Amino acid sequence: MREPPALAALLADPARAAEVPVDHVPALLDAVCAEVARLDTIKSILAARLATGRPNAHGKPEPPYTLREAATLVVKSPPWLRRLAKANGVPGARKAGKSWTFDRGTFDRWRQRPQIG
Repeated sequence: MREPPALAALLADPARAAEVPVDHVPALLDAVCAEVARLDTIKSILAARLATGRPNAHGKPEPPYTLREAATLVVKSPPWLRRLAKANGVPGARKAGKSWTFDRGTFDRWRQRPQIG
């Protein structure tokens, strides 16, 4: 009887999963589920770190983007971005007095999203 490939080998070449003997599949599925749980934990921790703000060189979170900075990043005019923010179309946008600010992590994820159409 042939030994099943190690999980690391399957991750490196997923097509090898088709070669796994049927009697070894349950054990490998258990190992995959355990790794998925660990990866989900890592993903949650990393996402939480992003949500709390990116530290600058001094270890303090970066201030939010101004309207002008954010508009420059998306290559649009400040009035365009202001209208979109007013319509709740920009995650992380907040109005502070008469000014709009944009949470850096949330805004960066939003502007890097895949565009459709």
